[in-house]
Amino acid sequence: MFVLEGVRVLEVGGGVAGAFAGRLLRGYGADVRRVDVNRSISLTDDEVRYLHAGKLLSSAQWRDDLAAADIVISDLQPFELGAHGVEW
Repeated sequence: MFVLEGVRVLEVGGGVAGAFAGRLLRGYGADVRRVDVNRSISLTDDEVRYLHAGKLLSSAQWRDDLAAADIVISDLQPFELGAHGVEW
């Protein structure tokens, strides 16, 4: 049994910090869905394979996943989230 089994996590971002936090929570059994938003930071193929292992890619309607999430991870600045219609 995993410690975070049944916990829903939404990872919004595209950088290493958010992806690593999501990877840690996934390792403890959380259901992690990720949303890639356009950022100037790009991950290498090896980083993508390691950091996104076991995660699901959220659908285009990721606001539904946002409403259902127990935990939200974001490595974006607040104004960047605001540009996507999400306010803290």
